[in-house]
Amino acid sequence: MKALLLTPTFFPRLTGNAVTVGRIARKLEEGGIDCRVLDLSDVAEAEVEQEGENGNR
Repeated sequence: MKALLLTPTFFPRLTGNAVTVGRIARKLEEGGIDCRVLDLSDVAEAEVEQEGENGNR
């Protein structure tokens, strides 16, 4: 199984979202789930929309 977590911020930023998503990702991986985190602050809005329209890259 695979999971993609979208977050407005992620490590190394120390916001509530970043810490929480990091914990969730770690637990999913401990449970055997291939987990990726997409930090939306590092991705242009158009790129996110394009990826959503095209499916997996």
